[in-house]
Amino acid sequence: METVLEILKYTLPAIVVLVTAYLLVNAALNHITAKLELERRLGMQKDTLPLRLQAYERLTIFLERNQVSGLALRLADSEYSLKEFQGLLVETVRAEFEHNLSQQLYVSTKAWMAVRFVKDDAIRMVNMVAGSMPPDATSLAFAKKLIEITGQGEGPADKALELLHQDVQAMLK
Repeated sequence: METVLEILKYTLPAIVVLVTAYLLVNAALNHITAKLELERRLGMQKDTLPLRLQAYERLTIFLERNQVSGLALRLADSEYSLKEFQGLLVETVRAEFEHNLSQQLYVSTKAWMAVRFVKDDAIRMVNMVAGSMPPDATSLAFAKKLIEITGQGEGPADKALELLHQDVQAMLK
């Protein structure tokens, strides 16, 4: 019994020291790991911030360039038939959108959904107005009708632009 007490007298303090050392080292390692993770995230943000801002800029340009009234003014030509002009407008919107597809990696999901909605709405609007026109209507009459209908009030593109603006302001805070 005396031997067991003698062994405990030496081992028990050693175990307490070992556990204390383990807890201290573990806490220090956790602190260092957290600090390194924070530095890594800050470094990534520093590297990706310009890319994210560029994505928002490109999507802003997309939204501005693909408003139906602006497209109609920019692309109107009396040499197109109604169907040719309709196809040109739809293809222009789709091509611009596809050109900017990769930007979705850098913007919020909400912002990307708004941009997609604007693209879909522009195509829907072009097709709806084209369907309401007589088949022999000129492309200029079609463009005029598009401008009349879409030039009234705030449209989806304006709301999407406001959302992009809010995202950028939040990102820069």
